[in-house]
Amino acid sequence: MFRGGLFCQPPGDLAARAEIVEKGRLGFGTGHRNQVPAVHGLRKFCITQMAKAKVDTEIAKLLTGHSIGVRGRYLNYSEDDLLQEYLKAVDLLTINETNRLKKKVDVLKDKEHEIQSLKQSIKSYESQMVDFTERQNKMQSQIQSLLKILTPPSEGQAEEIEFSYQLDKEGRLSELKEKETTKR
Repeated sequence: MFRGGLFCQPPGDLAARAEIVEKGRLGFGTGHRNQVPAVHGLRKFCITQMAKAKVDTEIAKLLTGHSIGVRGRYLNYSEDDLLQEYLKAVDLLTINETNRLKKKVDVLKDKEHEIQSLKQSIKSYESQMVDFTERQNKMQSQIQSLLKILTPPSEGQAEEIEFSYQLDKEGRLSELKEKETTKR
């Protein structure tokens, strides 16, 4: 008997912890009276795990080789029905972690896809935000221009406007503008 790991306890305790046999019922050194057959212990483990997974009781009995009595004459489960119920408990029934890890990987892939989708949505919203900010700035500048136009002119501006009006009336405003553009 090993002194470390799983083998530090008698084999009966290990089987009891795995729920394959009842504690103290393996029969080491007590003869055959309390010995639990391995097949029965395995069935017990399977039925217990299927019950935890909410597998239909009758289907669990059928899957473990038990009879369901007279009800078996009236119920006709297809192989697909049996498979679907078995798949509910497959994680609890398998010793190897591969299936559970595959499911975790699938869940993580779905979450990663969702994260990427959310990142794309955020980028889209950010670009829309930039567009809205640019529009807002443009509108604010237009509003400022309109306010300048609608605001009554000061005295100095009023005289300048009146002077421009007089020049335009005489036809000299366009000449003055041309001279200014040629100077620049």
